[in-house]
This record gives sequence, structure tokens and C-alpha cells, in this order.
Amino acid sequence: MTVDTSNLDVLLNNGQLNESELYENKGKTLICEIIKNGKINELENFINKYNVSLHSYSSNGFDILIYTIKNSDSVEMINFIIEKTPYKNLNYTVKDNNNTIGTPLFLSLAQNKFKIADLLMENGADINMTLCCNLDKIREEDVYLTQNPYKYYDVIANRDCFTHDYSREIYSNIIQYLCEVDSLTQQNLEYIKNHGFEINAIRTGIIKQLERNNKFEYAKMISNLISEQDID
Repeated sequence: MTVDTSNLDVLLNNGQLNESELYENKGKTLICEIIKNGKINELENFINKYNVSLHSYSSNGFDILIYTIKNSDSVEMINFIIEKTPYKNLNYTVKDNNNTIGTPLFLSLAQNKFKIADLLMENGADINMTLCCNLDKIREEDVYLTQNPYKYYDVIANRDCFTHDYSREIYSNIIQYLCEVDSLTQQNLEYIKNHGFEINAIRTGIIKQLERNNKFEYAKMISNLISEQDID
């Protein structure tokens, strides 16, 4: 079913269609609906009709590629988004308004969308990238009191060399990410192994962390992966 854009058309015809309506309100809702429906032709018509930039939808914790990966299984739609935005680098991290953190490749693997992962890697996504994200600012006197609110991410206190402000930052490889979002499977672990992930980047301490959290199946899968590397 075609998405109803009549409300935008009224604003357009009356000369009242501004960027706020296009990129934050009605326009954003409509373009998300088109993506969910998987209608590439309709999305292209929308872009041309209203002269919008897909890149401009990615702001305030919302990223249009991340949204598409979450809501579409279409490799063609993902490819269209990458080309039309356009994305020059797919190795980036997004923290949305719900404090959910992810990268395009990590998210696709968490959802076992391997054809999409293939496409992302063909376009430069790196399976060995480190997810890096600013968590919050902290006072200097609290640096040594910094606690890690996550189960498997690394959280480190850093000081900005220009502002001298302190902040907490999250660091994670793909294994830590999949454990953190509770999405590790034998299938995505096998994919990671077969697509160049550096096994020696796995912290051995994560196995004990998993066991403390009663994630014995995850611990066994990762332990087996490390053992296979040692045998090779």
C-alpha cells in the first residue's frame, strides 16, 4: 500500500513545507513508513518530489541506516540507503535517545541478517572495528570512582585534551556487543570467525563475566572459539 503523503502535499502547495516538517515531523514519519514497507521506488519518488536529503534525517540519536537495518530485511533497500545518503564510512557508532548503542554491522549481526552484513562489509564496514561512544561527563574528583554500568562493555574515563573535561567512554568489539545485547548465536559467531575477526582480540576475562551472569552457553561458545584458534 502506498504511503499517504497528502498532508505534506497541502503544505507544499501552500508554500508552508519547511525543514522541520520534512525532517522532524510528518516527513520523517512518512519516510520511516516507506522504508518499513520496503518500497524503494516510492522512497525514490519521495526524495525527488520533496527534494530531501536522506543524510539530513540522521540527527539527534536517529540514524536512517541503523533504522533501516532494524526494520527491513531488504538488501536492496539497505544498498539504496547507503548509495543515496551517501555514507562514506560505515564504521561509526550511534547512541539513540533510549541510550541504545550500535553500529550498522554489529546490529546486522545481532539480528542474524548476514546478507546485509555482507553488503556492509563490501562497502567498507570492518568486523574488527571498536565500538566507541561517549557515555557521559564526570567530575575530575569522580574519575577514580567510575563504575561500569554495563555487563560486558569496557568503560574508561578520558580527559579531553582541549577542554580538559572528563567523560566516560564505552569501548566494545563485536563479541562484547553481542553478549551485551544478548544476541550471541552459533550462527553469528560462525559468521564472525569466517569473515576475518581477530580472535585474539577477545578478552579472556569475558568468559568469567559471562559465567557470573549465568550465560554459560555464551561462555562455552566463546571458549570453544578461542580453543579452535589455539589449535590452528
